[in-house]
Amino acid sequence: MSPVNGQTPARMRAVMTGQPATRVRQRGGTQADPLSLDDIVDAGLRVVARAGLAAVTVKSVAAELGVTSPAIYHYVDGRDELVARMCEQVASAVPLDLPDDLPWSEQLVAVIVSMHEGFSAYPGIGLHTLSLDGPAPAAEGIAGRMLQILALAGYDEADSIRCVSALFFYFSGWLLERPPILPGGAGAPMTNDLLADGARYLVAGFAVAAGQ
Repeated sequence: MSPVNGQTPARMRAVMTGQPATRVRQRGGTQADPLSLDDIVDAGLRVVARAGLAAVTVKSVAAELGVTSPAIYHYVDGRDELVARMCEQVASAVPLDLPDDLPWSEQLVAVIVSMHEGFSAYPGIGLHTLSLDGPAPAAEGIAGRMLQILALAGYDEADSIRCVSALFFYFSGWLLERPPILPGGAGAPMTNDLLADGARYLVAGFAVAAGQ
């Protein structure tokens, strides 16, 4: 059977069920598919989704796959590289195709909400992605798309960088999952609408400060 969206049926089944991919032998029975880097990254994300980023170790991912730690080290140097690859996979799935008739300000808001929806299933991955020191093509691609939106809206590069930086700082704070404490001790519910409205206020202030 041919791959779907670049994934084999065995891998798609493994991601959905959380079980190692298997294949049917021609003479009956099953055996585990050869381990791949994709399998390791997917297993790491399953651990994150279940227990958070702090739970990800080479040992925990090996246990998730039913293999020994040395099998993981054959593909990655250690936890840091594994987590970086996990961040890259989640960030690369953030949709950046936006309707052309959407105002530029709402396009920026849509990107922020899409980032939230992509990262929220994997606690800790979002903050780690935004704080990576090394190359992070997918995260850079998100920032690049936002800079493109602003350039098409007529803003110069310096102002655009300031706006995107402010939005990333705002989103980083959101990822801390600490709702503001209101008078009386009540916390504001952390909904998509609250996130979007905050981004709108920030973008509107930028537009005034930048003179448009």
